[in-house]
Order: sequence, then structure tokens, then C-alpha cells
Amino acid sequence: MIDHHTPPDPDVRRLIEQSRAQLDAFAGTVRSASDAQARLTQAMQTPGEPPLHLADLRETIDQLFGQGHWAQALPLATRLLMAAPSCPSASYRLGTCLQRMHRPAEALAAFAHCLASQGDQPSPGPLLRLAECLAAIGHRDDAVQCLHTCVELARTDPDHRELQALALQLTDDLRR
Repeated sequence: MIDHHTPPDPDVRRLIEQSRAQLDAFAGTVRSASDAQARLTQAMQTPGEPPLHLADLRETIDQLFGQGHWAQALPLATRLLMAAPSCPSASYRLGTCLQRMHRPAEALAAFAHCLASQGDQPSPGPLLRLAECLAAIGHRDDAVQCLHTCVELARTDPDHRELQALALQLTDDLRR
């Protein structure tokens, strides 16, 4: 689903258009390569594009999120993940965008990637979102297991009390 409403800011509009063009080129490269390895190698190469300032991209995505423009943020969040595939915040932003667009199965993969990028120190936020996606696609037991882990992680940091409360409430809701 593409949001055809464009933001009034010409810089944001240009960034969205560039990102869509890059994603179209990426998709074309993946479809045209003869084997899987060649597709991956070719697709991850960005042709002659100026260096992307990731901080500016993150800021623009967050601005669009704050305005509830999820469809406009999608190409930017995808571009951010392509530019920084091992950055947990990149996959978290993409997952958030997909989840808000009611695409939980796709968001699930992004949140799982976020957690994998965090290594042996996962944070409770992506676990909560992963659990919400699992519940949305009907995997209640797996969602409850993620929520238990989220609650345990949240207990170790007072800044995560709100996440802990949300996880406990969702656990109760899923058990009914």
C-alpha cells in the first residue's frame, strides 16, 4: 500500500522519492539475477548514490512516525535497514512501520532481526512488539513466552516499568 499523499516539506518529499526509486531498483536487481547468491550480492550494491546521512534519515522517519504517516515512512525505514543492516534501531523502525500499517507477519521478521542484532543483550521493547505481532497472527503461546521474557528484562531497569505493565496486561489478555 503506497500513500500517495506527499508531505509538504520538499526535502522529505525528495527523500521519499529517492528511497522509492532505490527500492524499485533493488527489486529489479533481485528479480533479474540468475541465482540467489548473485541476487544478494547485486542487490546490496547501491549504484552511484551520494552518501546517506543515517542520522538525518532516522530523524525524518521519526518525524513521519510522529505525524502518523506510516506509508510515507516505509520506504525510508526500508532504506535505513538496507544502509545499516546490523543496527537494531533500523530494524525496529521498519518493524514499527509495518506493524502500524497492519502487516504483523512482515513486522515480525523485522522485530526478530532487531533482537538478533542486539545479540545476548536484548531489550524489552522489541520483545513486546514481537509478542504483539505473534498474537496478531494467532501464535498466542509464543507471544506469551516473549512477554514473559519482556517482563523479566523490564524488571531489571526502572525505566522500563511502562513496558513491563504493557507486557503483563497483554499476557492477561492473551490468557482469557
